[in-house]
Amino acid sequence: MNYGIAFTPLVPSIVLWIALGAIVVIAALLLLSRARGAAVRVAALALILLALANPSFTREDREPLTSVAAVVVDKSPSQNFGTRNQETDKARQALVDSLKQIKGLEVRVVEAGQADGETDGTKLFGALTSALSDVPVERVAGAFMITDGRVHDIPGNARRSASRPRCTR
Repeated sequence: MNYGIAFTPLVPSIVLWIALGAIVVIAALLLLSRARGAAVRVAALALILLALANPSFTREDREPLTSVAAVVVDKSPSQNFGTRNQETDKARQALVDSLKQIKGLEVRVVEAGQADGETDGTKLFGALTSALSDVPVERVAGAFMITDGRVHDIPGNARRSASRPRCTR
């Protein structure tokens, strides 16, 4: 729970600054001339300025939004060679288990590259885009791609900005 003070001025901000300057000058003149009731007059002017600033106390109850991490798993026909499917499943399970232990992180797993009659390669970035299409960029924690080979739909801007892919076994 957060507490604070919010100002919603009744006049433009420039008017408040000019009034503050005038109050400082008046206060200096009154206090230097040792006028009777100078402190009370300065306090009254300050309260008028404060009233024009229109302060209000605020109390906010906020719950942070979760971040979203995507795990894209390659299910292209090339995964059927040898023990690739089993290795991919083990890697996915270990990664998802590890990510789910992070507080405030939502994990989305999407499978991509299934044989659907297309012969122009494995397309994982399309699946990644679909999985994160409803997530604002500020909430995207990252993306993990578990694949056995080459990805054929890497966007041009990803090639420039991404570091070398890391692969662990």
